[in-house]
Amino acid sequence: MRGVKPTEKSRDEVVVRRLKEDLRQISGGFPERHVVQEDIEGLPSGTPELRLAALLSEYSDLRAARLESAPKRAQSTSKLLLTNLQQRLFSSIRAFGRTLEVHRKTVLTAFRRGIPRSRQSERRRSERPLRR
Repeated sequence: MRGVKPTEKSRDEVVVRRLKEDLRQISGGFPERHVVQEDIEGLPSGTPELRLAALLSEYSDLRAARLESAPKRAQSTSKLLLTNLQQRLFSSIRAFGRTLEVHRKTVLTAFRRGIPRSRQSERRRSERPLRR
């Protein structure tokens, strides 16, 4: 709870998370990561990764336009979905394909049921069993 000071016992039971940098300073063991941008020039526009990124961007724009007047919750859900698709595409084409197939099935199921797209996520949440 906010504003409630924990007891000493409960404080001692809390797991302390450390960043890799903290652990590296204390005991080593984690190699230091150096991020270097590598520019790749001259790729044909038909390269699968570039083509998929362009198609995903187009899909993102279409969804945003369609959900422009939808509730903020639906817009946020859509943005989260698109972020997930982008992350999967950056991971690998195969990972993106699997995630996109699940998304496609979800959209088709909702379409067949006649659920407005902006309410699909609300419907899925209401159909989930309660966690205990």
